[in-house]
Amino acid sequence: MERSVDLVAVLLGVWRAGAAYVPVDAGSPAERVSLVLADCAPAVVVCSVSTRAVVPEGAGARVVVVDEPATAAAMAGCADECWIPAAASDVAYVMYTSGSSGVPKGVAVPHGSAAALVGEREWEVGPDDAVLMHAPHAFDVSLFELWVPLAAGGRVVLADPGVVDAEQIRAFVAEGVSSVHVTAGSFRVLAGEAPECFAGLREV
Repeated sequence: MERSVDLVAVLLGVWRAGAAYVPVDAGSPAERVSLVLADCAPAVVVCSVSTRAVVPEGAGARVVVVDEPATAAAMAGCADECWIPAAASDVAYVMYTSGSSGVPKGVAVPHGSAAALVGEREWEVGPDDAVLMHAPHAFDVSLFELWVPLAAGGRVVLADPGVVDAEQIRAFVAEGVSSVHVTAGSFRVLAGEAPECFAGLREV
């Protein structure tokens, strides 16, 4: 799936069902998508109408297209209280490595580790804050962008698909974003081109 409100709901739903998720970047090469799906052997592949074509035929799993009318009708009958508690040792998600030195490998991360990251006391994110989510959800930095603000009672502001530039960051800050995560390389580029784009942020 692409970065969207539906994606956030799907990831929360997976955890509430007692399952683990394997994020797959819809923009990845077809060979990588096929490799990941073949390796992790998912019970269900969740996608949207716009990314359905990325799912290889014969993936061996049931495909759920979240924004199809039939799916929406089926979800309307689900009970809100239907959820399964997770233990700290249960797998929360499986993140695949970049594969720069060979075949990508899945790393299983338990709920306890995810909770430790989200609960890190050094994060300066509270109920009045808004964190920009602009990293692909197939990268681990998305854990900060998504779960830290939600756990703190704050807001997640979703950027449109694609790379976020300095002009967009300025616009997001003007709309109330108070925290942005960027890699060291991205920070140098943005700070060199338009250092004022970080003005008004409480945490970078």
